[in-house]
Amino acid sequence: MSKKKGRRKKDQKYPQDTRLIQGTSSNPPCRGKLEGSLCFEFPDGWHIEKYDAWTFVKNDKDGQHLGFNGIKDRGIRSVDFCAIDAESNLWFVEVKDYRKSTKEYEDGFFTLICDKFLYSMSGLFAARYTAVEKEKEFAEKCASTKKLKFVLHLELPEQKNKWDAAIIDVKDIQEKMEQKFSRIAPNPLLVSMEHPQNLPWSVRNVPA
Repeated sequence: MSKKKGRRKKDQKYPQDTRLIQGTSSNPPCRGKLEGSLCFEFPDGWHIEKYDAWTFVKNDKDGQHLGFNGIKDRGIRSVDFCAIDAESNLWFVEVKDYRKSTKEYEDGFFTLICDKFLYSMSGLFAARYTAVEKEKEFAEKCASTKKLKFVLHLELPEQKNKWDAAIIDVKDIQEKMEQKFSRIAPNPLLVSMEHPQNLPWSVRNVPA
């Protein structure tokens, strides 16, 4: 996807404007999973893993032993969270938070997101054989799930004047997700805190 310069188009918005999840005024500590300053709080009974932090996925510190992400000349990417819900659905959740960013987003933004979903699926398959015990156990549970769910959580700058490098056309991203993933994960979702699309978990900001 080519970069787009200039101000955000008036018709550029997340599909389906739904309820707004409000954080509490007291801003309690995150009891769920943190990704940057975003707190993801999932329903009870879910099994959630910070997949991109797995021993199986990461390279070791000295670079002598490569994790799954090092297979393709360090070019493999991983989603942030994998989760199994109470109905045996397997969720892949990727988080991109550009609210305070002043740099240009990656070239081929959608290709990057697509690779994260696809590589994470193959990574979970491989983890069933050689991952450490806890990670292997989760990967084995994933093999018996019933459906795949893809979610891209995308936060754009809160004010237009902070977005001085590039614009992401969210409508274009949503359409591409539906086109590319329709056969393996029907109804992929593009969401944000303001547009949660009725997801079963909540997301709030937890300032440092």
